[in-house]
Amino acid sequence: MNAAEGYVVHVARFQSGERFPILLCRGTLQPVVLATRYILDECRESSQANTLLRSVRVLKWFYEWCDGTGVELESRLRRARLFNAGEITGFCRYLRARRTSEPMASANRAQQEVVSTLSPATFNFYLGVVERFLIWAAYEFYPVAMPGRNIRESVETGRERIQRAFRSNKLGGRAVRARLGLTGQEVAELREVVKPEDRRNPFKPAVRFRNYVIVELMLATGLRRGEVLKVKLSHLPRGPKQTLTVQRAPDDKDDTRRN
Repeated sequence: MNAAEGYVVHVARFQSGERFPILLCRGTLQPVVLATRYILDECRESSQANTLLRSVRVLKWFYEWCDGTGVELESRLRRARLFNAGEITGFCRYLRARRTSEPMASANRAQQEVVSTLSPATFNFYLGVVERFLIWAAYEFYPVAMPGRNIRESVETGRERIQRAFRSNKLGGRAVRARLGLTGQEVAELREVVKPEDRRNPFKPAVRFRNYVIVELMLATGLRRGEVLKVKLSHLPRGPKQTLTVQRAPDDKDDTRRN
């Protein structure tokens, strides 16, 4: 592709209501094949729409960098030609320069300096997207491009080379603070307070029983808020079914929330 044409991220909406971000060639508005396949095959089932959108945006930057440096990315991946450490370092420098120089129209100068500086965690997330994309491509195209070789050994060697190159470019940062949970006494107190009949219950009478069930369900299963909000009556244990089903249902048409 001509580097001047570039790419655009489009968020499609399926009949089910699910939002699905797609990387398109700006000139033709056709999907970028390998980026779309990767998101469908590797990411869609395990990631929410907002995470998919961030990943597609990162892949957009990677494709743009490849175009700007004369790399025909999809052709190269199909031929199972790996990126070397120098090339990956070049992309990392491009990524840091690009993501720290974009103007923020609504921010003042002080805010812009804060907003435009990538944190180590964000930068490493961006690198992880491209790293996983290249590893996926290696597993996908090594068997086709190099028939007759020891495919397993070749792919594993390629994966290790990719991981080593990205690892050397990732940023260190402050250690993530340990997450603190409630003590046993605090859990017991919470359970008492949310009982519908407890005089300290802070909720309106109409939602007390519902909120009591939500708290107990989260304490019993460790489900996240978004997962609890997707639980339906058909997912509950009943009859011979002894398990609670947690089913991915992004942007359910029956869910009135926007996202």
